[in-house]
Amino acid sequence: MGQSIPLVCQDWANTKAAYRFFSNERVSEADILAGHFQSTRDRTAATDGLVLVLHDTTEFSYTRENSEAIGITAPPDLALTAAEIGLLDHLVKDKERQSLQRKTLSHYLTKIARLGGYLARANDPPPGNTVMWRGLSRLTDIELGAIIGTKIVGN
Repeated sequence: MGQSIPLVCQDWANTKAAYRFFSNERVSEADILAGHFQSTRDRTAATDGLVLVLHDTTEFSYTRENSEAIGITAPPDLALTAAEIGLLDHLVKDKERQSLQRKTLSHYLTKIARLGGYLARANDPPPGNTVMWRGLSRLTDIELGAIIGTKIVGN
């Protein structure tokens, strides 16, 4: 998964066949997915209880002209609560040029990574799982502390 077509196909004949398949006008995305959609309808109809349907509005941008637009452009409340967003805004200050931009989920994921020790310098690679886990753990601890503090102090 995530490999180029020639690498996955392993030889020229299979690669050529894959490209011929993709360019065939008689093959459509709807036809390929029809079996999946029917199977999903059948499983849903056979279920007695509630069915959770997830809808992802995430967009990925790889626009090179505007490097700030690269990343996840979904709204932050897709994955974070209002309290978490507020805490991140309070704890991790935006860089000057970032404060004027629309704050996306990608922006807040970087803030979580910064809580975990990520420096977010221009040439740094993306944060790893450990840094993200550390940042989420700290955010959760701070949020729980704020909730308990509010109950005790009452402010």
